[in-house]
Amino acid sequence: MEKPIQEMTELKSRLAELEKINAEHKRADKAIKNSEGLLRLILTLSTNFIILSPDEIDDGINDVLKAIGSFAGVDRSYVFQFEKNGLEMSNTHEWCGKGIKSKIQGLQHISINEFPWLCEKIMNFEVIHLPDITELPFNAIAEKKEFMREDIQSIIAVPIVSAYSIMGFLGFDSVCSKKRWSEDTISLLKNVGEIFAHALSRKQITEALRENESKYRTLFEYANDIILLIKGDIFVDCNTKTLQIFGCSCNQIVEQPIYRFSPVFQPDGSNSREIFTEKMNAALKGNPQHFEWKHCRYDGTAFDAEVSLNRIVLGGEAFVQAIIRDVTERKIAEELFRTLANSSPAGVHIVQGGKFKFVNPSFQQITGYSEDEVVGKNSLAFVIDEEKEAAKDNVLKMLQGERPSAFEIRVHAKTGEIRWILTTITSIMYKGKRAVLGNFIDVTDQKKTEMLLKESEERYRILTEKSLVGVYMVQDKIFRYVNRAFANIHGYEPVEMIGKLGPMDFIVPGDREKTEESVRMRERGETDGILLEVGITRKDGAARNVEVYGSRAIYNGRAAELGTLLDVTEKKQMEEQLQTMSMKDELTKLYNRRGFFIVSEQQIRIANRTKNEVLCFFIDLDGMKWINDTLGHKEGDDALIMTANILRETFREADIIGRIGGDEFAVLAVGTSKAGADLLVKRLRKHIERYNKTYNRPYKLSLSTGVACYDPEHPQSIDDLMSEADTLMYKEKKEKYLRLGIAR
Repeated sequence: MEKPIQEMTELKSRLAELEKINAEHKRADKAIKNSEGLLRLILTLSTNFIILSPDEIDDGINDVLKAIGSFAGVDRSYVFQFEKNGLEMSNTHEWCGKGIKSKIQGLQHISINEFPWLCEKIMNFEVIHLPDITELPFNAIAEKKEFMREDIQSIIAVPIVSAYSIMGFLGFDSVCSKKRWSEDTISLLKNVGEIFAHALSRKQITEALRENESKYRTLFEYANDIILLIKGDIFVDCNTKTLQIFGCSCNQIVEQPIYRFSPVFQPDGSNSREIFTEKMNAALKGNPQHFEWKHCRYDGTAFDAEVSLNRIVLGGEAFVQAIIRDVTERKIAEELFRTLANSSPAGVHIVQGGKFKFVNPSFQQITGYSEDEVVGKNSLAFVIDEEKEAAKDNVLKMLQGERPSAFEIRVHAKTGEIRWILTTITSIMYKGKRAVLGNFIDVTDQKKTEMLLKESEERYRILTEKSLVGVYMVQDKIFRYVNRAFANIHGYEPVEMIGKLGPMDFIVPGDREKTEESVRMRERGETDGILLEVGITRKDGAARNVEVYGSRAIYNGRAAELGTLLDVTEKKQMEEQLQTMSMKDELTKLYNRRGFFIVSEQQIRIANRTKNEVLCFFIDLDGMKWINDTLGHKEGDDALIMTANILRETFREADIIGRIGGDEFAVLAVGTSKAGADLLVKRLRKHIERYNKTYNRPYKLSLSTGVACYDPEHPQSIDDLMSEADTLMYKEKKEKYLRLGIAR
């Protein structure tokens, strides 16, 4: 009797163990499904994030917080960003679940010293995962108090990192219940932090550049002199003063050659075009030019001018800035000096024995001193102390003929203001004795303009140095400049790269040929810039994937390449994960039907929000059955691959391209209106024609196309949109076959 009872007890024990194991398996399966779902959601959102403009990034972040927060079943998701050199942080973005009160207003400009434990963890690139806040360590008293005030039971915080720098953190709160996140989920949330980092960095750079441009534009428009921007030998911009002096409209100046407002010959008989071109080239090489020039107004009347030419860099491009001052009145005054000195607009003075003997009203007006306060005083009395010796030297050289051009000095005005004056000196006889005649013009405003422009350029340099995006300049295949972020991505110090290494020292062998070909295409003028995704090897041997954008530039008067670099290693990994999720067609590497619909549905939602039109192309490969039956399925596969390549060449990277079925393809052209449909169809046909001429195949590749436009004012599903495009495609195919006399 005892043995059956014992066996029964053992059987119950084994059954309990099996039930426990089965429950653990179910929990594991559920966790895997949740991770796969979250990965799918993140990939979809990140794909859309790539095409967002800087002005759309805040809304995009809020959309992602909502989507992931809802999916993960949390009550609040948010972003904190560090500010003031990392001494403060603010809650910049937030999503709250139903019934959860917003906290964002009360979480602004918080000192990091208020939450030392949390901030230290984040600054050390650590993920904070607290399934139960009561388990916080003793040294996290401040954090525990704040979490309890916000009714938080569980929390996870992921650092937002860009170019090895902390920008802030991404957080998720569980208020209604305790929650534990899996390691896979945490890893995926770190990818979201990387996506946010790239987007926020791009937004910060754009805003800083806009502010810089606005300051320069204000200075440009309100200057008291003519200011012209010159690119090559063409005027590309002008200020309001230019229109007033030349007597014409902006359209009559911009895009005109620089010789348009000069006579064929200058008064000395020199050729205007040759001389001005020589001075332009010198300025472009960094040698400022200042000279007198005869100009013509739009109506043909001539005037004398002083011209300053300087090289400036705006938006990464080199320009020549011309500052022109009409000096017609001053020239007349110089010619009539002996009889009309008092009417001269220039400051005129006579010095004899080192003392002022005469000053004209213009001198008095500029300095603020009356004639009685000046005459009899030392000629250097008003020159600032640190420039007195240089002024003596320049006067002596000019009198001896060793210095033919005017020189600038700074003087004290009676108001206490420092004024810049451009001075010329000559020797004369005054009352039977040798004297010095001097005249000057006040160039204070011009100097302020130059200094502000230099300040603007310096701010741009500082912005580049502090940028979280890699910035570089290459000339003769060697780095001439790299910023800190660029060097960090490669694992070097800037000094180890500049003047010593070049791009090919880092690009992996498999990507060097396409990089060199892209450079050659740009040099031949076939493309405006370089846009590549390549692999590099860091100094420590680690492999990274980077996205490079380069454009033409001028450095020290010679051609160079200026560009930016982003570390997209995580993005590449996510794309590979996307492949493993069966969203890509194995043969063509395009989206398959499932992948196309997932990504396209998200784009349709974005189009509804932004009120932008979207074009849907339905494309069919003509004669596919004949190719397979006659030439074999290998030839058919080649035709499908070539069709995919042609579609990639025709459409942008931001557009969604998919192989929907055997010989059917679909494209969703993002942000393209109905007006652009014909242009894209023409481009597609041009690429097909080029393929047929290039490759000698026993058939001519032919595609039938239908285009439907999605109007956000009249929403429809992606299925309906594709059906409309499909109908139009078959209509074109039918007309084509009837025209060729082919039975379908």
